[in-house]
Amino acid sequence: MNDLYYNVQHSPLGAFASFTLGFRGAKGGLGVQQGGPADEPVYVGLESIDDPNRFTALPFFSDSADDEASRFVNDDVAAPELDDHHLSAPPGVVIDTFADDQITRTLSMARDTWTAGDLTLRVTSPRCPLPDPDVDTPDHAALKLATCPAVLLEITVDNTRCDRARRVFLGYMNADPYSALRQIDTADHPGLKGLASTGLKGIVSNHPDVFTGQAFALEAVLRPVNPGNRRFVLGPAGALMADAPAGEKTTYRFAVCFYVDGVVTSGQDTTYFYTRYFDRLEAVGRFALDHADDYVQHADTQDAKLAGATHLNDDQKWQLAQAVHSYYGSTEFLDIGRAAPLSHDDRKPLWAVNEGNYRMLNTFDLTVDMVFYELQQHPWTVRNTLDRFAERYSYTDTLHAPGEENLHPGGITFTHDQGCTNHFTQPGYSSYELSDLHGCFSHMSCEQLTNFICCAGAYVQTSQDHAWLTRNAQLIEDCLTSLSNRDHPDPAQRNGVMGFDSSRTGNGSEITTYDSLDASLGQARNNVYLAVKSWASYVLLEKLLNTAGRTDAAGSAAQQARRAADTIVGAADANGQLPSVLFEGHDAPIIPAIEGLVFPHVAGCEAATAADGPYAKLIEVLSRHIDRAVQPGVCLFDDGGWKLSSTSINSWLSKIYLCQYVYREVLGKPWDGAGQASDAAHVQWLQHERLSYWAWSDQMHAGKAQGSLYYPRGVTAALWLTEG
Repeated sequence: MNDLYYNVQHSPLGAFASFTLGFRGAKGGLGVQQGGPADEPVYVGLESIDDPNRFTALPFFSDSADDEASRFVNDDVAAPELDDHHLSAPPGVVIDTFADDQITRTLSMARDTWTAGDLTLRVTSPRCPLPDPDVDTPDHAALKLATCPAVLLEITVDNTRCDRARRVFLGYMNADPYSALRQIDTADHPGLKGLASTGLKGIVSNHPDVFTGQAFALEAVLRPVNPGNRRFVLGPAGALMADAPAGEKTTYRFAVCFYVDGVVTSGQDTTYFYTRYFDRLEAVGRFALDHADDYVQHADTQDAKLAGATHLNDDQKWQLAQAVHSYYGSTEFLDIGRAAPLSHDDRKPLWAVNEGNYRMLNTFDLTVDMVFYELQQHPWTVRNTLDRFAERYSYTDTLHAPGEENLHPGGITFTHDQGCTNHFTQPGYSSYELSDLHGCFSHMSCEQLTNFICCAGAYVQTSQDHAWLTRNAQLIEDCLTSLSNRDHPDPAQRNGVMGFDSSRTGNGSEITTYDSLDASLGQARNNVYLAVKSWASYVLLEKLLNTAGRTDAAGSAAQQARRAADTIVGAADANGQLPSVLFEGHDAPIIPAIEGLVFPHVAGCEAATAADGPYAKLIEVLSRHIDRAVQPGVCLFDDGGWKLSSTSINSWLSKIYLCQYVYREVLGKPWDGAGQASDAAHVQWLQHERLSYWAWSDQMHAGKAQGSLYYPRGVTAALWLTEG
């Protein structure tokens, strides 16, 4: 376990950019539109109290044998003027790192705070409310504040014990081969000083005592023989510096800024929404620093929310905080259409969340799990995503039974995602799904249909947006028809559970979001996880259709919900344990059998999940099932961590978080010593000494991150805040 050096993504909202920091060495930095850390050295340090030529820094850089200066020197020619490639750094200038026992770190929902000796670094991520841009009179002032693509840094130097000024510094080494480091000074931008990698990313300050420099090596920036050498534009290492006054405690503010202009996607032209308000990197930095107090205030509000959740233990709070940081690192707030003046109305906002290191756009499997957090923070983004799926990423298919060539009526459903690597796929197709497969990369037609229904039900309940429901009433009824057909085209033979595959699978079969697991969770047809999720979808459809005044269709949804519940209850053995796949001999228990219970619970259908409600027998069976599953040797790893399937070492933390919420809040299970042990185990998974480089990761093989890295889906844990 590594409880100090793990990466965290510090990210503006919707900029798909991250100032990643925390892993030892050059493993963080300023990354734009990347599926992982930028792997740049980051320099944060302070002059020693004993020796002005000795500096001590946080260990976010590493010595490199390859000096940048060597590119400019012939190996056969001596170059003494480079002074050992430090470009006139005087002898004796040394940069050490703080010892581990000198450093403390605290992570919260909006902040990451490091204290080392007389130095404190506080990184504050923007957590402002994001107004709905589609209303008649959008709040442009609030939108500008929320979408400014910057992160606030504050460095405090406690120099009260010293009788001379001490130099403090913040900088980085540009690792992007397609850009060069440059300095921002007051000559061109009054009151602003900083460093930037061309116009893409940089760090700025408006503190009057801050000055900048760059060179081949940081030593030559901090203590050059000739101060004029700090203007060395070929140097890839740069820093913002100040001399902290003797006998005082001083705080310096900085903004880490990002800016990408013009069209940023293919398949469909989009620009970043923030380009409505900002025309360059320097404008971003100036605004962020001018509104630093606003960002601090909003961060305080978010942190207080987590601190006030006294029902959560420290391990749970840490996991939620880490997950929220990684979520925003994957967010992308765009405008459909090319850049236009703000007064033009021809641009349409588009909310997208990238799938971590995979970089798929709006993967529906993630949307349905992140919906709980998004509905807490910015509900309109859920509507925006649902509308995009309906308008561009839906399709109508036909169905076939296993081994049969005859095709039957299907209905509307939705793609797995909307594109990948900033490319939007053609309408009706994802970047992921292929035909003639029985495992990874096959179609998820039934699951994506349930995802749309569950998101719609949760959105309408939370937002009370009945106008949206009225506009989409026919679509909701079409979803009922489609889901019912996937049970069986003949109503007389329906049992409420998916039994037919989409024609898009060809000679293959459908899978679930658990695409890399065995049949216990990977197979869609007759899977108990998807069966319970289908039951939940019918429950939500009944409510939605009744609200929309379509009572006949609502009655059909209720009938299907009853059929699904009866089928699931009838499949349980004498001890209440459910098979992972119904009717097919896959009897191994799985935890996600209870996952679907979350949707009625949050969508205003709490009676459906009540122990004495209309589906009491189903709730009793699922309660008994999970009691037998969450046992050592069944669905628990040796360290106490949760194992989604008893037959696989592959687990997703986001799904564990979701099922833990259902376990405690919906089924009323106590969170005893075993529960606390699982929390501690999951923290250890994320703080792995090597794999915590990826910040929050989802897919774990026996407690080690193996996929779904740098991932946003962990915000399912936001449900924990609502418990009780």
